[in-house]
Amino acid sequence: MKYAAAKYITIVPEIEMPGHSRALLAAYPNLSCTGEQLEVPGLWGVFDDILCTHESSIDFMKDVLDEVLQLFPSTYIHIGGDEAPKTRWKKCKKCQAVIRENGLKDEHELQSWFIGRIDDYLT
Repeated sequence: MKYAAAKYITIVPEIEMPGHSRALLAAYPNLSCTGEQLEVPGLWGVFDDILCTHESSIDFMKDVLDEVLQLFPSTYIHIGGDEAPKTRWKKCKKCQAVIRENGLKDEHELQSWFIGRIDDYLT
């Protein structure tokens, strides 16, 4: 009887984006704003290097989410969205182009746009 409650446990996966992505950017530097090879930091923290907002980053994250949803067929998925410094986006030509092309005011609206794209995909 002690295992009966287990059928009611729901795992809600969290795939953090666009921040907390240093390990991802170490493996795929082309998804960063700088394209530079990064080390995986040995400590937890908030870092300036986050996912770039170009289309290939969004497509990559959609692919990741497709795989996660197969492993965790949940009604909910947490995509994070917090703790994303805009330092790189302010200097990134690709991110600035996305801001202009979409009539966004600044990098904060760019983050909302990025998360909105992922939200639309998941929905």
